[in-house]
Amino acid sequence: MKVGKNGAVGLYDRLRYGVGPSLDKEAAQQSREDFKQRLKDSKDNLSHFFTIPKAERLRSKIHDLAGDTDTPVQQRFEMRESRRLERLERKEQRQKEMSEFERFREEKQKGTKLSFQNILKNRLAVRGLKREFRKERLKDMNPADDLFRKGNN
Repeated sequence: MKVGKNGAVGLYDRLRYGVGPSLDKEAAQQSREDFKQRLKDSKDNLSHFFTIPKAERLRSKIHDLAGDTDTPVQQRFEMRESRRLERLERKEQRQKEMSEFERFREEKQKGTKLSFQNILKNRLAVRGLKREFRKERLKDMNPADDLFRKGNN
């Protein structure tokens, strides 16, 4: 099933952006990856929330005070805590990107007058601006950073 889905996405990209590599295609792929990661982070946050009644933090702390190491509770807590910290880093990164995008949007829409119609037009144009913002960021990326990013997937 996944092969068919990936093939359909690949076909869609080829139809929309052409066969060769392009910034538009890479921006769309990055957008999809970001969306999938946000979904996964939301799921993990819920999972973390529902494990609070197990009191793994407290139980792990008790084992630490008793001098135990590598108990299953401690290992699970360490894994869960490291994943939580990674999610927190990604969330901070997304917030930083959103603030950069807001500055980019304000810069692009600097000359427009404030009226109700312009506000609606600006809100409708956000999607195109996001695509343009991603392309600008991809242009500015170092090729070594690009290889590093692709190597982490």
